[in-house]
Amino acid sequence: MTRQQCFVSAFFPSLLLCAAFMFCSPAFCSADETPPVSGESGRSKFKVPFFDGIKLQTTNSQPKLTNANHMIRNINRLTGSNLKDWDSMTIQTIDLVLWKDLSKYFKADCAIAGSTGALLSSSTGFQQTPLDVAIRMRQRYSAVELWSNIYYYPLTTDYKDQYASGRVIEPFIAAGLGYTFFRSEAAFKLRKGGYFYDRAQSNWNSSEWGYKMMTGFNVNLGNISPQMQRWLVTVSAFQIWNRLKGNAKLHVTDELKIGGRRIPADITTRQRMDIDLSGPCFSIAVGRYF
Repeated sequence: MTRQQCFVSAFFPSLLLCAAFMFCSPAFCSADETPPVSGESGRSKFKVPFFDGIKLQTTNSQPKLTNANHMIRNINRLTGSNLKDWDSMTIQTIDLVLWKDLSKYFKADCAIAGSTGALLSSSTGFQQTPLDVAIRMRQRYSAVELWSNIYYYPLTTDYKDQYASGRVIEPFIAAGLGYTFFRSEAAFKLRKGGYFYDRAQSNWNSSEWGYKMMTGFNVNLGNISPQMQRWLVTVSAFQIWNRLKGNAKLHVTDELKIGGRRIPADITTRQRMDIDLSGPCFSIAVGRYF
């Protein structure tokens, strides 16, 4: 297993553990703490150097995965099968975000996001003909994304403890730059009783830069209820541009049975990969100032 594979596979449990620690540590959740000193109400003992707050975010995305969809649709067209493609799938990610107040008009953040998706489907090709075959498909991908975003608040926003906008809703526009670590696995199987078996499998790792444009708003919960001072909710919609290209090793295994005799074939070749993670995304986050 490569270093990148280990990183991707270990990311998700690590992120959940970090989020559980940060949001459920005594600094955030304890009901038995000594009452805070005047002027420090609601402050957290937990802090991350340089940053002013933390968010736990979930994102709903629909990546294009253009090349994978083309391959599936070509198989459906040639064989008359009805395999599902990625257009029918919605991906949910979990993101950990640390933000920094720059002024009453600007904020910046750094985020680590993880997503994984799997597509399993089966169908019958060449139906109602002597050549009918059972087709099974499995595709899976994992991605870890590192993002840095800058936000502009035209109507001002809360700035540390030095300025309070006084607004419940703070709209913003933003732009971001990110880097993606990507791993994909794909397998196609065709079987005709005990006469024919074909299996094609490919695994691929890659990484690439990505870009995003975003709009949304913060909801200052402290301006709704004093008990929620320093807490906020962020709702956003954005477009990501992130495309990865390269070549993967394709392993094809065939087995044909003629006259009771099996004729195996084992071929390794190269497959062009073009994975387009671009697409619209929607997210909601719950955050708190330190």
